[in-house]
Amino acid sequence: MAAPVMRSSVGQVLRSASAIVSRPVCGSHVLRVDGYSHLKEAIRHGEFIESCDFDVGNHSWRLLWYPNGSHSQFRSHIALYLKLVSDPQNRPVRAQSQFSLLDQLGKPVLPRDVGMFKFSHGDSWGCKNFIRKKELEKSEYLKDDRFTIQCDVSVMTVRKCNDNWAFISQDHKFDEPPVLS
Repeated sequence: MAAPVMRSSVGQVLRSASAIVSRPVCGSHVLRVDGYSHLKEAIRHGEFIESCDFDVGNHSWRLLWYPNGSHSQFRSHIALYLKLVSDPQNRPVRAQSQFSLLDQLGKPVLPRDVGMFKFSHGDSWGCKNFIRKKELEKSEYLKDDRFTIQCDVSVMTVRKCNDNWAFISQDHKFDEPPVLS
């Protein structure tokens, strides 16, 4: 539907313009686990340990690490989840996350994309079968009973921009989209 065009009495056109802009706000959080062998014995299946809070996209998040799995069919796996801790606008937040192990040089390996999820305050979403415990224990990524996980988060933002009504010369071509800054 075309926007209404108003003509002034002096041959100028009055119209407005707006834009809807969506850009992800991206951030990462690194969680180092020291004393893996002790923690996997001390924490039972279905129990988790939370990371410290971190901010991405004006929201606070935490990682939930399940050393002995979060679901009964995945007891032999490590599970990871992203949790929305605070939402200043108290509205659902769309975010995408990816979990990776970090190699000894700090580079992400074995990435697991868990896709887009619509979070409300307190919701968590993630990967119930991030890596088998035996696979981690045989890998080069567990060294000195320590390993590191990186979580990359992209929060979808939508911003509405309005330009004010303005008089535009009648010579302006109406089939060209307005230039918005």
